[in-house]
Amino acid sequence: MINPMRGALYMDQFKAGLRLPLHPLIRQILRFFRVSLAQIVPNGIMNILAFMSLMIEHDVEPTLLRFRRFFCLQLARGTLEWYTFMARFNSKVITGLPDSHHHWKPNWFMVEAPWLDWNVEWNLLPRNDLNTIHEGEMTPDEEQWAIAFLASFGDDNKPLDIRNLVTDAKIDKYKLKGM
Repeated sequence: MINPMRGALYMDQFKAGLRLPLHPLIRQILRFFRVSLAQIVPNGIMNILAFMSLMIEHDVEPTLLRFRRFFCLQLARGTLEWYTFMARFNSKVITGLPDSHHHWKPNWFMVEAPWLDWNVEWNLLPRNDLNTIHEGEMTPDEEQWAIAFLASFGDDNKPLDIRNLVTDAKIDKYKLKGM
């Protein structure tokens, strides 16, 4: 039986910008994709935070559906048990992720707190259909907004560098952690 108040974290997840308590959207993303926070590689954390920062900078509420429109869950390169969030085809607006965080896996620790609520088991096989946005989930207006938003990062507007989106100042300013 899992303890919903206890979970493993990696030091590099915090170097990537993770803060506690977890922002409600991060908890929603983990629950939706049925993965534990301990299964998300540091670059996956950076993508979540960069998405949130980018939405807030453009006065758009970051939501689970919008996150799913831009990102999908994938196995991290070279692993069978850790995951990352990758930009969907034709949805890349963020660049500058490190190629890899080397030697991050041994640097973990356990956290136990009543506010964690990580009621997600370590899952080696999340369902691939969770990456599909089904017809009717996004309204035509939401889809048009997403297309226009992505187009604004076309040839004239280069994708944004993640190192400018995920900074300590922006994490604090945009409250990218829970209350």
